[in-house]
Amino acid sequence: MINGIRWFPIVPPSYDNVDGILADVHARKNEERWDEYNKQLTEKIHLRDYLYDVYLKKAHEKQIRMEIFNVSTIDFYV
Repeated sequence: MINGIRWFPIVPPSYDNVDGILADVHARKNEERWDEYNKQLTEKIHLRDYLYDVYLKKAHEKQIRMEIFNVSTIDFYV
C-alpha cells in the first residue's frame, strides 16, 4: 500500500563564508595537533634527561667500585 506523499521541509541555503569557516576549523585542528606534539616532545626530553642522569649515577657507582677493589701502587708499596 502506498501512503501519502511525504513532504520534507526546505532548508534555505546558508550564505556564510564556508571557506572561512573551514579555514578556522582547519587552523584550530592544527593548533591542537601542534600543542599535543609539543607536550609529547617535552615528555620525551624529560624522560631522556632522567635516563641520562640514571646512567651517570650508575657509571659513577661503577667507577667507585672499581677504585675500591683496584690495587693501587701506593697500597702495594706500603
